[in-house]
Amino acid sequence: MRARLLVLQVLSVYCFSRNRFISELNFDSILGISITLRAKRNNNILKTTLTSVDGFYEFKEVFPGEYVIQASHHSWKFKINEVQISVISDNVNVSQNDEDNISILGYEVIGTVLSDGQPINGVLFALYSKTNIKSVLGCDSKPIPITKRSDDNWNYLCHVSSDKNGLFRFQTVPVGTYNLVPFYRGKNIQFDVKPSELSFEVSNDNVKIETVFQV
Repeated sequence: MRARLLVLQVLSVYCFSRNRFISELNFDSILGISITLRAKRNNNILKTTLTSVDGFYEFKEVFPGEYVIQASHHSWKFKINEVQISVISDNVNVSQNDEDNISILGYEVIGTVLSDGQPINGVLFALYSKTNIKSVLGCDSKPIPITKRSDDNWNYLCHVSSDKNGLFRFQTVPVGTYNLVPFYRGKNIQFDVKPSELSFEVSNDNVKIETVFQV
């Protein structure tokens, strides 16, 4: 039985005989995604590779049959992390329907808040975006009593709270431009937090906010 060349595409962007792995909402290349080829009939791992610096990957010498393509990463979450393909008698491009393609749901955004050099627990951080995003996983979408922003183009998405180490974390933020607004209220008083807001971008990687918030 003659082996066939299998060229795999996570999102439907063609480049001659090769294809690119692309994150949802952004058409830049993504490096370092682990891609596994499994036999559908017994789930055995046949081949594994990583997306390259230009976002491409491919499997060679794949025999006709039914397969499952799986993507994984140590910290990123996927909207869809696998697709099924059939190799029959020619090279294969996978797949052509964007809604069924493997795609990354979002990236981790972390930051720190201190008070007199010490970490502080319970500071809320509200996330705003100008993009129409349905939800951010692991983030509380309930409203909090922050004064309405003067720029109505920013839409409130959700908020998280700092932990005992002063660390706040948004687990799954899609690619885009965001604004972060802190809020901290004690039992009888609301404290100022500086900066009062901070803009940042997410672009195909986790984000560490270097600016330390101060209460």
